[in-house]
Amino acid sequence: LVAFVQQVFASSGGGKGPIPDMARDKLGWYNYWDEDSSGSLEKEEVVRALVKTLGLSTSPTRVQQMRSTVDAIWAVFDADGSESIERDEFLRPGEGLADTIVATMQHG
Repeated sequence: LVAFVQQVFASSGGGKGPIPDMARDKLGWYNYWDEDSSGSLEKEEVVRALVKTLGLSTSPTRVQQMRSTVDAIWAVFDADGSESIERDEFLRPGEGLADTIVATMQHG
């Protein structure tokens, strides 16, 4: 399991340069992690992005906690029920996923 998690998360974002700071560049962060350029982030893309952004990839327990957290809040931010977070759902001022994540990181 550990090898799988390391392989999956180590390959994410590779070769694209540093991860944009979500607090300063929400759209840049979103585009960085929209790996398939679909204009939406699937749940696993969000989990992977948060794990890498927050430096949690070395702890399988923390990875699972992040996956559980994303599962628990997903429906709140996937307003249209599409099973993915579209750009507008992510960037919605004050109530989108980006502002919620930034506020959580700042107030920890």
